[in-house]
Amino acid sequence: TSSVLPIRIRHRWRSTPRGHPRRGSPELLVLVAQPFTPHVSEKSGTLQVADFRLHRLMCPNCGTKTCGQLSAGVPRGAFGPRLQAVLSLLAGAYRLGKRPIQSLAADLFGLTISTGMVCKLERATSDSLETPVEELREYVRTRDAGADETSWRENRSKAWLWVAVTRVATVFTIASSRGAKVIRDMLGENYDRVLTSDRWTAYTWIKRRQLCWAHLRRDFQAMIDRENCGSEIGKSLLERSDQLFHWWHRVRDGTLGGRRYKTYRIYRKNLQCSADSETTRSFRMRQTVSSSTPVRQSA
Repeated sequence: TSSVLPIRIRHRWRSTPRGHPRRGSPELLVLVAQPFTPHVSEKSGTLQVADFRLHRLMCPNCGTKTCGQLSAGVPRGAFGPRLQAVLSLLAGAYRLGKRPIQSLAADLFGLTISTGMVCKLERATSDSLETPVEELREYVRTRDAGADETSWRENRSKAWLWVAVTRVATVFTIASSRGAKVIRDMLGENYDRVLTSDRWTAYTWIKRRQLCWAHLRRDFQAMIDRENCGSEIGKSLLERSDQLFHWWHRVRDGTLGGRRYKTYRIYRKNLQCSADSETTRSFRMRQTVSSSTPVRQSA
């Protein structure tokens, strides 16, 4: 328990009797200590409760009352920031209900908390995160990003979870629509960076758009699975993408220098051009043979 006393007492100096040593001074200095104990919500699985009692002192001359003030860093509520963050994380990221969070707090920390207080802590956390989230949104609008959307449940209704991913930050948005308006709000109307996405029509307004490699590789595999004249081209494209990612991963991990990779890429490009020309020539010959083959008619 920490008793917090005011360091200075407010004083109406006009009420000071004549001859008082502090007459004419707006404050009387009270020589008392102001204890400060760090407020820790949880540590090593147990709660540490810090009790702060704010005392009021009255000036013996003018009768003005002054209350002690909490030091910087001391939470104004009954719960510290770490406990608030943990409970909000369980509700938001891990999607636990209010009563499971209430039971978990009792089992792990021995804490008795109402479901209404859990909701209040969630709202307080949401308000605290509003400014940094907006800063992340502004950051994403100025960087190359990858975007996607998937179905979601919100208030027992169908919704859509949108995401924009960069190297540093990831921003999520829950919306009731899968239309282009959502991604326009996320990236901004004047987005001029490279966006990696699938072929969904909501992204067609992006000026510099790159198709997702995962979808492209599925298309290459689909060409192979058809087992027709386009299977060889699909196989060749899938092999090229394997080589691309193999060397790119080496560049990313630092095991292959950029200059050496550039030299190798030029060499492979010249080598593959001849192979691609041969594959295309073979494909065209098969098309010509197929079109010139007479169709047998049965009687």
